[in-house]
Amino acid sequence: MTVTTTTGETLTLDEPYVVNEGNGNSMTLTLTDDQYFVMGDNRPASSDSRIWGPLPQDDIVGRALIRLLPLSSLDVFPGEAE
Repeated sequence: MTVTTTTGETLTLDEPYVVNEGNGNSMTLTLTDDQYFVMGDNRPASSDSRIWGPLPQDDIVGRALIRLLPLSSLDVFPGEAE
């Protein structure tokens, strides 16, 4: 998957484990500073931003309790609390 940021930087995600992209048609999408592109972990059958578009920041509630992977970044309450 290739993503272009608002600054024009192109990021390519190395995802050798993705065998079947399922509903993941090729698409170009520009996000604003308060939008997120989210994807489910069941790539062939997930209903996610590929189906319903970007997620507004105001719709994100909750916080991750534990980050398990990658093991080098294992953490409890990762990220910053607002």
